[in-house]
Amino acid sequence: MKVKYLNPRYDTTFKMLLESDEFAKELISKIIGREVVELVAEPQENLSFKIEILELVIYRKDYRAKIRTKDELGNEIFETVKIEMQKSAISPNIDRFREYTGAEYAKPDKIETTKTGKEIKSYLPIITIYFIEKTFNDLLPPVLRIGKNYFDVLNQKQYTGKPDKYVEVLTHEAYFIQLEKLPHSLQKEYEILQLFIGSIVDGQDGIIMEIEINEKKYKNSILGRALFKLANKIGDRITILQMNEERRIEQTINDNYYQQKVIAGQNMIIEHNKQEIKHNKQELKQKDKKILELAKMLKENNVPLDKIQEKTELTKQQINNL
Repeated sequence: MKVKYLNPRYDTTFKMLLESDEFAKELISKIIGREVVELVAEPQENLSFKIEILELVIYRKDYRAKIRTKDELGNEIFETVKIEMQKSAISPNIDRFREYTGAEYAKPDKIETTKTGKEIKSYLPIITIYFIEKTFNDLLPPVLRIGKNYFDVLNQKQYTGKPDKYVEVLTHEAYFIQLEKLPHSLQKEYEILQLFIGSIVDGQDGIIMEIEINEKKYKNSILGRALFKLANKIGDRITILQMNEERRIEQTINDNYYQQKVIAGQNMIIEHNKQEIKHNKQELKQKDKKILELAKMLKENNVPLDKIQEKTELTKQQINNL
Protein backbone atom coordinates (compact mmCIF):
# COMPACT_ATOMS: atom_id res chain seq x y z
CA MET A 1 0.00 0.00 0.00
CA LYS A 2 1.35 3.43 -0.97
CA VAL A 3 0.59 6.40 1.25
CA LYS A 4 1.08 10.07 0.34
CA TYR A 5 1.81 12.41 3.24
CA LEU A 6 3.21 15.87 3.99
CA ASN A 7 6.99 16.07 4.22
CA PRO A 8 7.92 16.09 7.96
CA ARG A 9 11.22 17.86 7.23
CA TYR A 10 9.39 21.19 7.21
CA ASP A 11 9.19 23.03 10.51
CA THR A 12 5.41 23.28 10.09
CA THR A 13 4.98 19.49 9.92
CA PHE A 14 7.86 18.64 12.27
CA LYS A 15 6.21 20.78 14.93
CA MET A 16 2.89 19.05 14.19
CA LEU A 17 4.47 15.66 14.93
CA LEU A 18 6.13 16.81 18.15
CA GLU A 19 2.77 18.01 19.47
CA SER A 20 2.20 14.31 20.13
CA ASP A 21 4.04 13.36 23.34
CA GLU A 22 3.81 9.73 22.24
CA PHE A 23 5.70 10.43 19.00
CA ALA A 24 8.25 12.75 20.67
CA LYS A 25 9.04 10.15 23.37
CA GLU A 26 9.46 7.40 20.79
CA LEU A 27 11.63 9.55 18.50
CA ILE A 28 13.95 10.71 21.30
CA SER A 29 14.13 7.23 22.88
CA LYS A 30 15.26 5.64 19.62
CA ILE A 31 17.86 8.33 18.92
CA ILE A 32 19.50 8.35 22.36
CA GLY A 33 19.13 4.59 22.91
CA ARG A 34 17.42 4.95 26.30
CA GLU A 35 13.75 4.83 27.14
CA VAL A 36 12.11 8.19 27.80
CA VAL A 37 9.44 7.43 30.39
CA GLU A 38 8.32 11.01 31.00
CA LEU A 39 8.55 14.03 28.72
CA VAL A 40 7.49 17.58 29.52
CA ALA A 41 7.80 20.35 26.94
CA GLU A 42 9.53 23.46 28.25
CA PRO A 43 7.79 26.83 27.65
CA GLN A 44 8.90 28.42 24.38
CA GLU A 45 9.70 32.09 23.94
CA ASN A 46 6.84 34.34 22.83
CA LEU A 47 7.72 35.46 19.31
CA SER A 48 5.94 37.88 17.01
CA PHE A 49 4.76 36.49 13.67
CA LYS A 50 7.54 38.27 11.81
CA ILE A 51 10.23 36.83 14.06
CA GLU A 52 8.55 33.41 13.94
CA ILE A 53 8.90 33.41 10.17
CA LEU A 54 12.60 34.13 10.45
CA GLU A 55 12.92 31.39 13.07
CA LEU A 56 11.72 28.83 10.54
CA VAL A 57 15.32 28.37 9.46
CA ILE A 58 16.04 26.77 12.82
CA TYR A 59 13.18 25.18 14.73
CA ARG A 60 13.81 24.55 18.40
CA LYS A 61 12.00 22.46 21.00
CA ASP A 62 13.12 21.88 24.59
CA TYR A 63 11.99 19.15 26.97
CA ARG A 64 12.55 18.00 30.50
CA ALA A 65 12.76 14.23 30.34
CA LYS A 66 12.99 11.32 32.73
CA ILE A 67 14.95 8.51 31.12
CA ARG A 68 15.41 4.92 32.20
CA THR A 69 19.06 3.88 32.22
CA LYS A 70 21.49 1.65 34.14
CA ASP A 71 24.33 2.43 36.52
CA GLU A 72 27.86 0.96 36.36
CA LEU A 73 26.63 -2.20 38.14
CA GLY A 74 23.78 -2.76 35.71
CA ASN A 75 21.08 -1.62 38.13
CA GLU A 76 18.09 0.19 36.62
CA ILE A 77 18.00 3.87 37.52
CA PHE A 78 16.06 6.93 36.40
CA GLU A 79 17.72 10.17 35.39
CA THR A 80 16.19 13.59 34.71
CA VAL A 81 17.79 15.46 31.83
CA LYS A 82 17.10 18.38 29.54
CA ILE A 83 16.58 17.50 25.88
CA GLU A 84 17.23 20.27 23.38
CA MET A 85 16.10 19.60 19.81
CA GLN A 86 17.09 21.89 16.95
CA LYS A 87 16.25 21.51 13.27
CA SER A 88 17.73 23.43 10.37
CA ALA A 89 16.75 23.27 6.70
CA ILE A 90 20.20 24.30 5.54
CA SER A 91 23.78 23.86 6.69
CA PRO A 92 24.15 24.20 10.47
CA ASN A 93 23.96 27.80 11.61
CA ILE A 94 26.80 27.58 14.12
CA ASP A 95 26.18 30.98 15.70
CA ARG A 96 22.51 30.17 16.31
CA PHE A 97 23.11 26.61 17.52
CA ARG A 98 25.75 27.78 20.00
CA GLU A 99 23.57 30.65 21.13
CA TYR A 100 20.69 28.31 21.96
CA THR A 101 22.86 25.73 23.73
CA GLY A 102 24.78 28.44 25.57
CA ALA A 103 21.50 29.89 26.83
CA GLU A 104 20.53 26.48 28.23
CA TYR A 105 23.85 26.23 30.09
CA ALA A 106 23.41 29.71 31.56
CA LYS A 107 19.82 29.20 32.73
CA PRO A 108 19.31 27.23 35.97
CA ASP A 109 16.61 24.57 35.81
CA LYS A 110 15.51 25.11 39.39
CA ILE A 111 16.05 27.74 42.07
CA GLU A 112 15.35 26.71 45.65
CA THR A 113 15.42 28.94 48.72
CA THR A 114 16.84 27.51 51.95
CA LYS A 115 15.47 28.28 55.42
CA THR A 116 18.18 30.92 55.79
CA GLY A 117 16.96 32.67 52.64
CA LYS A 118 19.87 31.56 50.45
CA GLU A 119 19.07 30.71 46.84
CA ILE A 120 20.46 27.44 45.48
CA LYS A 121 20.52 26.91 41.73
CA SER A 122 20.41 23.42 40.27
CA TYR A 123 21.21 22.36 36.71
CA LEU A 124 20.31 19.30 34.65
CA PRO A 125 22.52 17.41 32.20
CA ILE A 126 21.82 18.48 28.61
CA ILE A 127 21.35 16.28 25.55
CA THR A 128 21.23 18.08 22.20
CA ILE A 129 19.72 16.60 19.06
CA TYR A 130 20.35 18.36 15.74
CA PHE A 131 18.18 17.54 12.72
CA ILE A 132 19.81 18.86 9.54
CA GLU A 133 17.83 18.53 6.30
CA LYS A 134 20.71 18.83 3.88
CA THR A 135 23.91 16.77 4.03
CA PHE A 136 26.57 19.03 5.53
CA ASN A 137 29.34 16.39 5.68
CA ASP A 138 29.09 13.33 3.45
CA LEU A 139 31.93 11.61 5.36
CA LEU A 140 29.93 11.49 8.60
CA PRO A 141 27.35 8.75 9.26
CA PRO A 142 23.65 9.72 8.87
CA VAL A 143 23.15 9.61 12.66
CA LEU A 144 26.21 10.60 14.68
CA ARG A 145 26.54 10.49 18.46
CA ILE A 146 29.14 12.51 20.35
CA GLY A 147 29.25 11.04 23.84
CA LYS A 148 30.70 11.80 27.25
CA ASN A 149 33.47 9.31 27.91
CA TYR A 150 35.41 9.40 31.16
CA PHE A 151 39.10 8.78 30.63
CA ASP A 152 41.85 8.58 33.27
CA VAL A 153 44.62 10.53 31.54
CA LEU A 154 47.48 9.79 33.97
CA ASN A 155 46.82 6.05 33.97
CA GLN A 156 45.79 5.96 30.31
CA LYS A 157 42.62 3.95 30.83
CA GLN A 158 38.87 4.31 30.69
CA TYR A 159 37.20 5.45 33.93
CA THR A 160 34.29 3.09 34.64
CA GLY A 161 33.19 4.42 38.03
CA LYS A 162 30.09 6.40 38.87
CA PRO A 163 29.56 9.54 36.74
CA ASP A 164 29.96 12.82 38.58
CA LYS A 165 27.08 15.32 38.61
CA TYR A 166 29.46 18.29 38.35
CA VAL A 167 31.04 16.83 35.23
CA GLU A 168 27.68 15.81 33.77
CA VAL A 169 26.17 19.31 33.88
CA LEU A 170 29.28 20.96 32.42
CA THR A 171 29.43 18.69 29.36
CA HIS A 172 26.77 17.23 27.11
CA GLU A 173 26.20 14.47 24.61
CA ALA A 174 24.97 15.43 21.16
CA TYR A 175 23.36 13.75 18.17
CA PHE A 176 23.61 14.96 14.56
CA ILE A 177 21.05 13.59 12.11
CA GLN A 178 21.54 14.34 8.41
CA LEU A 179 18.04 13.59 7.14
CA GLU A 180 19.07 13.59 3.49
CA LYS A 181 21.61 10.81 4.21
CA LEU A 182 19.26 8.41 5.99
CA PRO A 183 19.38 5.01 4.23
CA HIS A 184 16.21 3.64 2.62
CA SER A 185 16.47 0.50 4.72
CA LEU A 186 16.46 0.97 8.50
CA GLN A 187 16.68 -1.57 11.30
CA LYS A 188 13.40 -2.11 13.11
CA GLU A 189 14.44 -0.17 16.21
CA TYR A 190 14.99 2.94 14.10
CA GLU A 191 11.89 2.70 11.89
CA ILE A 192 10.51 5.87 13.51
CA LEU A 193 12.91 7.72 11.18
CA GLN A 194 11.27 6.06 8.16
CA LEU A 195 8.97 9.07 7.90
CA PHE A 196 11.83 11.21 6.63
CA ILE A 197 12.88 8.80 3.87
CA GLY A 198 9.84 8.58 1.54
CA SER A 199 10.26 9.51 -2.12
CA ILE A 200 9.22 13.05 -3.10
CA VAL A 201 6.32 13.00 -5.56
CA ASP A 202 5.47 16.65 -6.13
CA GLY A 203 8.59 18.09 -7.75
CA GLN A 204 11.21 20.48 -6.41
CA ASP A 205 9.23 21.88 -3.49
CA GLY A 206 9.07 18.45 -1.87
CA ILE A 207 5.87 19.13 0.05
CA ILE A 208 4.21 15.76 -0.62
CA MET A 209 6.03 12.46 -0.08
CA GLU A 210 5.09 8.87 -0.76
CA ILE A 211 5.97 5.68 1.10
CA GLU A 212 5.21 2.00 0.61
CA ILE A 213 3.87 0.48 3.83
CA ASN A 214 2.25 -2.64 5.19
CA GLU A 215 -1.11 -1.32 6.40
CA LYS A 216 -1.57 -4.00 9.10
CA LYS A 217 1.96 -3.46 10.40
CA TYR A 218 1.69 0.32 10.66
CA LYS A 219 -1.99 0.71 11.59
CA ASN A 220 -1.50 0.52 15.36
CA SER A 221 2.11 1.70 15.57
CA ILE A 222 3.36 5.13 16.62
CA LEU A 223 4.96 5.52 13.21
CA GLY A 224 1.67 4.63 11.50
CA ARG A 225 -0.31 7.15 13.57
CA ALA A 226 2.23 9.88 12.76
CA LEU A 227 2.20 8.93 9.08
CA PHE A 228 -1.58 9.07 8.77
CA LYS A 229 -1.68 12.33 10.72
CA LEU A 230 0.52 13.86 8.01
CA ALA A 231 -1.50 12.13 5.30
CA ASN A 232 -4.74 13.64 6.57
CA LYS A 233 -3.24 17.15 6.33
CA ILE A 234 -2.57 16.98 2.57
CA GLY A 235 -5.83 18.79 1.83
CA ASP A 236 -5.26 21.44 4.51
CA ARG A 237 -4.81 24.67 2.54
CA ILE A 238 -3.43 26.66 5.50
CA THR A 239 -0.76 24.04 6.24
CA ILE A 240 0.30 23.92 2.57
CA LEU A 241 0.52 27.73 2.44
CA GLN A 242 2.68 27.75 5.58
CA MET A 243 4.99 25.12 4.09
CA ASN A 244 5.29 27.06 0.82
CA GLU A 245 6.07 30.26 2.70
CA GLU A 246 8.58 28.44 4.86
CA ARG A 247 10.40 27.03 1.82
CA ARG A 248 10.41 30.44 0.12
CA ILE A 249 12.00 32.11 3.14
CA GLU A 250 14.50 29.29 3.60
CA GLN A 251 15.48 29.53 -0.07
CA THR A 252 15.95 33.30 0.22
CA ILE A 253 18.15 32.87 3.27
CA ASN A 254 20.01 30.01 1.61
CA ASP A 255 20.61 32.15 -1.51
CA ASN A 256 21.86 34.99 0.71
CA TYR A 257 24.12 32.55 2.55
CA TYR A 258 25.78 31.37 -0.67
CA GLN A 259 25.90 34.92 -2.00
CA GLN A 260 27.74 35.95 1.17
CA LYS A 261 30.15 33.04 0.65
CA VAL A 262 30.86 34.27 -2.90
CA ILE A 263 31.38 37.83 -1.65
CA ALA A 264 33.62 36.52 1.14
CA GLY A 265 35.65 34.59 -1.45
CA GLN A 266 35.98 37.67 -3.63
CA ASN A 267 37.05 39.74 -0.63
CA MET A 268 39.73 37.14 0.16
CA ILE A 269 41.07 37.42 -3.42
CA ILE A 270 41.07 41.23 -3.20
CA GLU A 271 42.86 41.11 0.15
CA HIS A 272 45.40 38.62 -1.25
CA ASN A 273 46.07 40.93 -4.22
CA LYS A 274 46.48 43.90 -1.88
CA GLN A 275 49.02 42.00 0.19
CA GLU A 276 50.86 40.90 -2.95
CA ILE A 277 51.00 44.49 -4.26
CA LYS A 278 52.23 45.67 -0.87
CA HIS A 279 54.92 42.97 -0.88
CA ASN A 280 55.99 43.86 -4.43
CA LYS A 281 56.22 47.55 -3.51
CA GLN A 282 58.47 46.69 -0.57
CA GLU A 283 60.70 44.57 -2.83
CA LEU A 284 60.94 47.38 -5.39
CA LYS A 285 61.79 49.83 -2.64
CA GLN A 286 64.61 47.58 -1.44
CA LYS A 287 65.85 47.12 -5.01
CA ASP A 288 65.87 50.90 -5.66
CA LYS A 289 67.78 51.43 -2.43
CA LYS A 290 70.47 48.93 -3.47
CA ILE A 291 70.77 50.53 -6.95
CA LEU A 292 71.26 53.96 -5.39
CA GLU A 293 73.87 52.56 -2.99
CA LEU A 294 75.71 50.95 -5.95
CA ALA A 295 75.59 54.17 -7.99
CA LYS A 296 76.92 56.17 -5.03
CA MET A 297 79.80 53.73 -4.53
CA LEU A 298 80.72 53.85 -8.25
CA LYS A 299 80.60 57.66 -8.25
CA GLU A 300 82.86 57.82 -5.17
CA ASN A 301 85.33 55.57 -7.04
CA ASN A 302 85.38 58.00 -10.01
CA VAL A 303 83.66 55.62 -12.41
CA PRO A 304 82.58 57.56 -15.54
CA LEU A 305 78.98 58.79 -15.55
CA ASP A 306 78.00 56.84 -18.67
CA LYS A 307 79.29 53.60 -17.11
CA ILE A 308 77.25 54.23 -13.93
CA GLN A 309 74.14 54.81 -16.08
CA GLU A 310 74.80 51.57 -17.93
CA LYS A 311 75.09 49.58 -14.69
CA THR A 312 72.20 51.17 -12.78
CA GLU A 313 69.84 52.54 -15.47
CA LEU A 314 69.63 55.78 -13.47
CA THR A 315 69.38 59.22 -15.11
CA LYS A 316 72.25 61.72 -15.03
CA GLN A 317 70.20 63.91 -12.73
CA GLN A 318 69.67 61.04 -10.23
CA ILE A 319 73.41 60.23 -10.22
CA ASN A 320 74.43 63.92 -9.85
CA ASN A 321 72.06 64.24 -6.86
CA LEU A 322 73.84 61.47 -4.94
